[in-house]
Amino acid sequence: MLINIILVFIIIKQKIKINHLEYEYERSQNTGRGSNLFNRQEDLNNRNTLNQNTLRNQSRANVSHTSGIHLTDDVMNDLIRLIEKKEMISAVKLVREHSKVGLKEAKDYVFGLRDK
Repeated sequence: MLINIILVFIIIKQKIKINHLEYEYERSQNTGRGSNLFNRQEDLNNRNTLNQNTLRNQSRANVSHTSGIHLTDDVMNDLIRLIEKKEMISAVKLVREHSKVGLKEAKDYVFGLRDK
């Protein structure tokens, strides 16, 4: 749930930046300063990717530190996608397959990620 809220916040923040860039673009058409605009858009895209990766790594670090479960980046990305789709049973199965822990530990791990 918190992940969804954070992602919505990030999307809104990016839309505000895009609106600002569109304004700058229109302004640059009148002043001839358009070359920096595309570099700024690329920077924004890179920052957005970095923010999403940071969010995933922080969630992963907080939960794995307390549970002792360590998953590869690919498995973690799949797990986060399942949690975002609210497919909790599939998420628990994925954790159990890749970490060889019991049902309770896997369930606690998944719900801990969901609540972060």
